[in-house]
Amino acid sequence: VASTIYAWKLNACNARGCTFSDVVYMKAAGIPDQITVFAAEYEATTAGANSIALSWTAPDMQDGIPIGYKIYRNSGDGGAVSIYADPTCGLDSRPAPQRCTISGLSRGKYYLFRVSAINEIGEGPKSDVEEFVSAAVPAVV
Repeated sequence: VASTIYAWKLNACNARGCTFSDVVYMKAAGIPDQITVFAAEYEATTAGANSIALSWTAPDMQDGIPIGYKIYRNSGDGGAVSIYADPTCGLDSRPAPQRCTISGLSRGKYYLFRVSAINEIGEGPKSDVEEFVSAAVPAVV
């Protein structure tokens, strides 16, 4: 059960007698929940014509220690989202903010994205697929 702290001792015995270990404690945790709020920041200063600035809301980490996030995308050609995480932002280890600018994209192409959270137990389920276009916000005149 998540949030439950378990304690145990080991007892090792042989012909000469028994020995007890120290008490060991462990907190139960689960993999993170699915990320449900995922968006592109078209007005963010970090996004240009060949990039997309993404942000998301951290999910419930199920009492696990947050480690980071993985972002998955397609190549902008209408194909499926890759099974391999995009390494652009390097968010798979601490510290990990809930934002990333994916650069090196083609202007005007539509890209499919998914994101997942990671805690010390493992990677949670990927978000639903979201589609964003790589394009700069027009200047205000």
